[in-house]
Amino acid sequence: MNKFLKKINFKYITISILIVILLTYFSPLKAIGNNSLQAGFPLKFLVVYERNFNINLFSSFDFDLGIFILNIFIIYILIILSKNLINKKFN
Repeated sequence: MNKFLKKINFKYITISILIVILLTYFSPLKAIGNNSLQAGFPLKFLVVYERNFNINLFSSFDFDLGIFILNIFIIYILIILSKNLINKKFN
């Protein structure tokens, strides 16, 4: 387990989290059903329901933590692969 943690680049994990959050903010929402919108990139992990907000703000959305972590992992892998391709091309 210790060897596995040494291989993880936490700088790239942080960058991946920021990219997922920014892409979610700037990517278009997808309408589902009658009163729902989905957000997230590359996979949709946030669902916002158009309800009466006077009740409770937190009851108006669903956050899927598993899909969010999967998005971070996908972006992390893309960063590592692109870094390796750039290093191979210029070395």
